[in-house]
Amino acid sequence: DDPKINMQGTVPTTIKLFQELTQSIVRKVLEESGVKALPSHIPLTIPKGDFKHIDLCFGCFPFAKELKKKPDEVAKFLAEKLTNKDSIESATPSGPYVNLRFDLHNFASASIGQYLLPHKAEEPTEHIVIEFSSPNTNKPQHLGHVRNNVIGDSTARILQFAGRKVTKVNLVNDRGIHICKSMLAYQLHGNGVTPESANKKGDHLVGDFYVLFETKFSEEYSEFLKSDKGTEAFEKWKAGPAKKDLEKNAKAREKALTQPKDKQAALLEDIPEDFALFKSKYKDVYFNNESKLGAQASEMLVKWEANDPEIRKLWETMNSWVFNGFKETYATLGISFDRFDFESQTYLLGKDLVEEGFKNGNLEKLENGAIACDLDKLGLKGEGKKVLLRANGTSVYMTQDLGTAFQRKERYNPDKLIYVVASEQDRHFAVLFKILETMNPEFKNKCYHLSYGMVHLPSGRMKSREGTVVDADDLVQDLARLLLDKTREKWPELSEEEIKFRSNRLAIAALKYFILRFTPKSTVVFDKDKSIEFTGNTGPYLMYSYARTRSLQRKAGVQDSDLEFDVETIKCLKSEEERQVVLALYLFMGEVHNAADYYDSSKVADATYLIAKKFNELFQDKKKNAIVNCEDPQLRKARLLLTRAVGSALKLGLNMLGIETL
Repeated sequence: DDPKINMQGTVPTTIKLFQELTQSIVRKVLEESGVKALPSHIPLTIPKGDFKHIDLCFGCFPFAKELKKKPDEVAKFLAEKLTNKDSIESATPSGPYVNLRFDLHNFASASIGQYLLPHKAEEPTEHIVIEFSSPNTNKPQHLGHVRNNVIGDSTARILQFAGRKVTKVNLVNDRGIHICKSMLAYQLHGNGVTPESANKKGDHLVGDFYVLFETKFSEEYSEFLKSDKGTEAFEKWKAGPAKKDLEKNAKAREKALTQPKDKQAALLEDIPEDFALFKSKYKDVYFNNESKLGAQASEMLVKWEANDPEIRKLWETMNSWVFNGFKETYATLGISFDRFDFESQTYLLGKDLVEEGFKNGNLEKLENGAIACDLDKLGLKGEGKKVLLRANGTSVYMTQDLGTAFQRKERYNPDKLIYVVASEQDRHFAVLFKILETMNPEFKNKCYHLSYGMVHLPSGRMKSREGTVVDADDLVQDLARLLLDKTREKWPELSEEEIKFRSNRLAIAALKYFILRFTPKSTVVFDKDKSIEFTGNTGPYLMYSYARTRSLQRKAGVQDSDLEFDVETIKCLKSEEERQVVLALYLFMGEVHNAADYYDSSKVADATYLIAKKFNELFQDKKKNAIVNCEDPQLRKARLLLTRAVGSALKLGLNMLGIETL
């Protein structure tokens, strides 16, 4: 930062400059103390524990050896030298750490100025391509898709704010056997129904037929299991592929029966009965080899790949219904993309790459004619060989992913390729990235799987096939309905139309924030009642906190243009509650950059919540920290500047989470 731009007199007005000045003070003291091997950056972090009257701290471990002292002795030594040093008001040792308390004038000027003064945008440091959403066109998007959407969208927003160029890509899964299941059910039972005639969103209508197919198939499978053929298949299965597993289960049952009786039931419950295991394991075998419906769906896929006009027309019609529905869902959630790719157009990509890999010796041909990669040779021990091209010349998912990665490299030449995909695909991406590096070393360290955990309901896991999912559209409408009374209670003076508008916006905030406040890898149990609370760590709480900052300015009779920032006014801020708000504003920017570096939106959610929490603590103490009714005009202006900065930071944080303010 240019000090001439980002300082008023000798006072810094950006967080970056304040950090640089603090670093220079600490470095100078270290140099004067005899430390020559200075690190390029001395991390200033939040003290662990409930420290009062402390802002930040740094560890003394790196300097102990050179100063020939124990880290805690170094901390005592440095604390004495840093107290009352320029913008450092006091420094106190705490074990091997030095705790710093800053001069509030400098600290507040930088933290408030950061949000109220214009800053020159920096040129992007790298280009990141992020793939997310990637829904199937056989059903509407559900709560699990929402998590993917909001993680991808917020990650892109955070990266853009942190100075990266970002390209958002959606690879829509619009082909395959699962798509044919919906098409076949429609062909057999649709009777020409359309979204218009059914008065239903297209993705919901097609999803109904996907569930209908599974219902009909389950009925067919149940009949098979009861038949002589089913009994014969069960006996063959027991004697063949399942023999070892069943023997293992039998031993586990015997062992369970030797345990105390109060533990037996729980142990036996975890061991599946032979027939239950067969029913689960044999289902795909039955679908692929014996099912009438399975044969019809497979035949439809063959016809699709052969460009059969009738099948292609039905596919185009039903896909257009679904995609129009998706567009509505994306619009509701505020999700956008720079490019849509479709698997129907990309599934053949990668075949030539695999053939070339075989020719240059990176891949090998198996006895049956398939081309595979030996994963053991790539360092993935025990993984065996991964087929990339079947013996009949058809591709697998991995083949397509190789092709799209090379296509994106050619199209964008990105510094990083990020894939937002659930943790169920962790192994797939570990293998994909290793194969990419083998095919082209330039992919090394350029691919990242942003893996995230499942979203469950309090009642358990969702299943699309059985129709036990929560549709994204229905969930947003349900949350908005539940928020109507709460919104009327908060803003009784508003019209019914405005209350509905706010309820809808609050519903999106509730949904997105509840999901994003968890780290991506964690499993989330979505509790809609907790998500819509106006107290605690929720989206509506942050929305209301932002609205409060605007309301305070209106009550004070001042607009943003009336609150011109100047460091002399900031001198009036002196209370501990004001300092806590300033510290939260300061910490926010660091957490944004941490979120960008680690692809973790929850860091922004936490930092945004901290600002709201600390500001509301200040606001509640109206006697000590009056804002609108403050009798001292200079202090009143300083607190209104602080209020405006809080509002700006809250809006910024919410925006990075994809949440629009009220």
